[in-house]
Amino acid sequence: MGTVELLLAIRLGDVAACRECLEAGASLGVHLLTRETPLHLAARRAHLGVTKLLLAHGADASARTPSGKLASDLVDPPHRHSMVREALRTAERDAAQATEAARLASSSSS
Repeated sequence: MGTVELLLAIRLGDVAACRECLEAGASLGVHLLTRETPLHLAARRAHLGVTKLLLAHGADASARTPSGKLASDLVDPPHRHSMVREALRTAERDAAQATEAARLASSSSS
């Protein structure tokens, strides 16, 4: 199972199939054709279980689409899927804090 199967499982909202794909080594990186990540697709589909699984496996919540949008910006409609949006926003904050901590550690060791 690879990235194509992962993308299909995300479209279907199949958490178990997504887990199998990730355990088999499917990439969480940018897809060459769409230039978006699997997390972007999960956000568009508003699949909470899949979104949480991808984040737990290291999906980059700070990755942007070619138009500059974060995964949390893609949740549609926003008012109906607040749990998905909140999970993504939490991951974005965590990533920003980790980046800032690394930057501070790097500048203090210089």
